[in-house]
Amino acid sequence: MTDLIAEAVRFVVIIEKRSYDLYRKAAMTLQDPAAKDIFEKLAREESENIDVLLRRHPGTWYSEIQYGAGRVAEADAIPKEAQGGTLPDQLRLALLDKRLGVDLYLTFARTFREPSLCKVFETAHDMAKKQLQFITDQHRVADSRMQAPLQRRAKRNHLRTDLHRIVPNKHSELYFSMLDTGRQSQLG
Repeated sequence: MTDLIAEAVRFVVIIEKRSYDLYRKAAMTLQDPAAKDIFEKLAREESENIDVLLRRHPGTWYSEIQYGAGRVAEADAIPKEAQGGTLPDQLRLALLDKRLGVDLYLTFARTFREPSLCKVFETAHDMAKKQLQFITDQHRVADSRMQAPLQRRAKRNHLRTDLHRIVPNKHSELYFSMLDTGRQSQLG
């Protein structure tokens, strides 16, 4: 059973590390300081979530690896000149990534019957759900299209009186069915 729990922890850490790398890359490529702060905060939270998960499950093979040693070196290898898109685009990517993680954790928590396995995935699900809420809030604020009112034409709720009423063809099936049902045609 400990091997299964270790595998579950490894699976969660791999998914969360992918999210961490995504946040670090976004923080390195965005030019806006406020946007960098958002992704640096997300990366810090992700790192703390991974550390909490590994502390809760000591003895798994992944918790014995020095996780923090290689993280900064990977993020520093990304050139600062790389274009990463706009803040709403980066937040949309983070939102999709985090939704995937939340759905996977929920699926695994519902699938397994062993309480200790379910606890691993429920813990990861709770942490990911908090981050998903934060990313969703930031995405709503950042995306100007969501803030602007929709530019639609008003619905037409009046009758067009200036046009002549269209008379059905007397030889059509519509005309005969209207006669059969007792509806008055437009002819009278």
